Amino acid sequence: MPAASVPKDHPFAQLSGADNLIVFTTARYHERPLIVRGPGAGADVTAAGMFSDLVQIIKCSRRT
Repeated sequence: MPAASVPKDHPFAQLSGADNLIVFTTARYHERPLIVRGPGAGADVTAAGMFSDLVQIIKCSRRT
């Protein structure tokens, strides 16, 4: 599958390397969304975090 492209003026297009970016579009930040950008955690930390999230999802789904 080819990579998705975004317009050159979009915040995602400005990312490089392992940077992460989150865009908050809310009632207060509609015209100019709030952007949080910074370095990524790296593959090991990201994998550990995802594994922890999956364990929590499984635990919570068993309670209901």
